[in-house]
Amino acid sequence: PIKSMRDLFSKLSIPYITMPLSKHIAGATVATESSRCIVANTVGQNINPLVRRLTVTHELCHLLWDPDKNLKSLIVDSYDNVETSYFAANTDHYIEQRANAFAIEFLMPVASIKRKSDTESIQEYIRSNMLRYGTSFTSTKFHLRCNDFITDSDLNILNDPKNFVQTDSNDEWKAEEDYTLDFFPLMIQDNKKGVFSYWVAKSFSEKLISLDSAAGFLG
Repeated sequence: PIKSMRDLFSKLSIPYITMPLSKHIAGATVATESSRCIVANTVGQNINPLVRRLTVTHELCHLLWDPDKNLKSLIVDSYDNVETSYFAANTDHYIEQRANAFAIEFLMPVASIKRKSDTESIQEYIRSNMLRYGTSFTSTKFHLRCNDFITDSDLNILNDPKNFVQTDSNDEWKAEEDYTLDFFPLMIQDNKKGVFSYWVAKSFSEKLISLDSAAGFLG
């Protein structure tokens, strides 16, 4: 399991910005000249770190493989794109289907998934995989079905709203993905937390910019 997508992006030098957007938007891939950036919403379904991990990995697929003519400077993905387009029969969404297929396989490689034991209920099996790999309920259940780890009858059970699997024990994933948001010492906008604020503070401490400039950059 990938412990933290935020750490992975940092190691790969991929710009990753978190900020509040419309509650319907999951994330975006931005292309500016030769640079590309991933943006993740901090409101809506992305409040759940398991959903946000899928969102940013979905955007990673766009960033790595979509040519500029497809990006058209900006691809904005709704939660519907991220959570359901992979499994829809509508082939008009093939770009989003590919991004979702990449995202869930990247986070939950089929080769590493264990089969359900005879003593596990289907809900227990889904929950254990969600918490092991840091993936959302919708993506997990369909990924397991597409790769024959669960049956159609299992999926029908899980599709019943009363059998929705909650992940109350995701504090560890939240800590890994949210630490710069939740534990940042200054009350500033989410998109300025992390590396940007580090360089502002470092520039000020080395007397390269004034205190007023630093305050202006950080809002």
